[in-house]
Amino acid sequence: MMRPGLEEVRLHKLLVSMSLALAAISWPAVAAYHDGKDLLQDCVSSSEIEKIYCLGYVVGIADAMDLGRSRNNKPACIPKGVKPSEIRGVVIKTMQDHPEAQSKDAAELVFYAIRQNWKCQ
Repeated sequence: MMRPGLEEVRLHKLLVSMSLALAAISWPAVAAYHDGKDLLQDCVSSSEIEKIYCLGYVVGIADAMDLGRSRNNKPACIPKGVKPSEIRGVVIKTMQDHPEAQSKDAAELVFYAIRQNWKCQ
């Protein structure tokens, strides 16, 4: 198999860059969650897209949390083998059990739910 030439590589990079720029311009702006009520609404939505967005948000916060812990020489909060859907389930249950807290920042509620469920400090 022949390796692509320099011009082909440059053309490929240009096409990928243009595609990403076009996607960024045409993709509707999505604001970050403002509070737990917004997050819970997506997490329990009948729309698969909203559920997937919720899952990505929750897992992203969980990953950032554990990354911060590892950089501070602390063990991961979420045990290995826990599925992303389990993390989302914990967050949903916490928000449903504490409706008074749903007005708080969504990321803060995700942190709280994870810390409470897996008893990490």
